[in-house]
Formats: sequence, C-alpha cells, structure tokens
Amino acid sequence: MITALIIDDEQNGRDNLANLVKQHCNDIHVIGTAEDIPSALKLIEGLKPQLLFLDIQLKDGTGFDILNQCPTTSFEVIFVTAYDQYGLHAIRFSAIDYILKPIDHELLSDAVDKAIKQIELKIENKRLRNLLHNNSQQNGSKRIALPFVDSIEFVEVKDIIRLEAEGSYTRFFTINGKEMLISGSLKEYVEMLTPYGFIRTHQAHFVNPDFIKSFVKADGGYLKLQNGDTVPISRLRKNEILQTLRD
Repeated sequence: MITALIIDDEQNGRDNLANLVKQHCNDIHVIGTAEDIPSALKLIEGLKPQLLFLDIQLKDGTGFDILNQCPTTSFEVIFVTAYDQYGLHAIRFSAIDYILKPIDHELLSDAVDKAIKQIELKIENKRLRNLLHNNSQQNGSKRIALPFVDSIEFVEVKDIIRLEAEGSYTRFFTINGKEMLISGSLKEYVEMLTPYGFIRTHQAHFVNPDFIKSFVKADGGYLKLQNGDTVPISRLRKNEILQTLRD
C-alpha cells in the first residue's frame, strides 16, 4: 500500500477525495488530511507519506508554499485544483500530474497509477544503490534492505544487535534502540547474516556476537547483551556457542 496525505482547505473537498481514493484506488491508503500549511507540514514530517494530494490554492497560502518549506520532497505529488489556469502551465512543463475539481474518478485513477510507478521506481533505485554500496565495501560494513509495508529501510549490518522470530515475521533490534518488525521468517535472515558472524542461539534467536557482554550459566544458560537484553541458549546449541565465544 502507498501512503498518502490529502491537503485541502475545504472539508467537503477532503472528504470527497478520500472517498474517491477509497473506491477507485486500491493501492492507496490515506493516512491523514490537513487544511492549512502548518498542519500539512507537521503531518508530512511526522507521517512521511509517499504521495500528496495537494490543493494549489489554500486559505493561508498555496500548495507551492508547502513544497518550498519541506526539508525534502521524497514524496510524489498530485495537484488538485479548481483553477484551470492557476500554475497549470508550470505543472505540465515539469511533467507532474494534476486533476481538476470536480474530480473525475478515471482521471484520478490515471494520475495515481503514474505516481505509483514513480514511487516503485524510487524504491528500485534505492535497492540498486544499496547493491552498488555493498559491492564497493570489500571489507567495510554492508547494508541490509528491510522491507516495510510502505517503504524500505537500509540498515548497517554492524548496527544490528539481534533478531527474534515472531511467527512469519522477524523483529530486528539495533544499536539506536530501534525495534523493527519485518515481514519474513528468521530463517531467511539467518541465511543472509550467518556469513557476517551472527550466531543462532535458539530456534527463535539470532545474535551479533559483537554485542555479547557475558555468558550466564544459570537457568540452563543464556547470554547478556550490551544493550541489557538477555537471549536464551538452547541445550543443543550450548557447546557450539561456547566454542564460538572462546574463539
């Protein structure tokens, strides 16, 4: 699903567009709406949408004012306007889509399809850049791509403390205290990260040995990590892990 914000100073306009998106754009999830520039900027910063439906003329300024004040414009934009000549020449010249009010659902669908293609292209470009980065790091740290529902995050392998299985998902724990629940079984990530020294301590646990603080013999044995976490050790893996720690 592609996450989107609707920015329009009229309640009816926001509600109408949200309903049309829900009915005709199955790949779009509207995560918020805003009626003015300050609230729009706050939502953009906090929610980091992939797509904006942006009214050109607002009560306290224009959609262009919002874009000018955004630190980055990593999202796609579909302008929505009732003014046929208001900036449309510049919009056309920049190959950015717009739809006129009252909104035709077929034109809306066409504009959304174009935006989705651009968003997918950005994601593929990020993956490609990550591949090139990893290939250039002969002895340096690699980055792993972690797919979320609406984005991809690239994490340095050296910054991963541990992984924990949660059904068909895997939870990542990193040095900045962040936890990320990622689609994919632990087995998939074990195959990826074993070459980087990670060790399987238990059916549901996979650990970066660089963050192991101590081995505790009590309660059948477990590991204490530098971030304060404790990780169980299965009986079958204990000797293997102890040997790894000695090495």
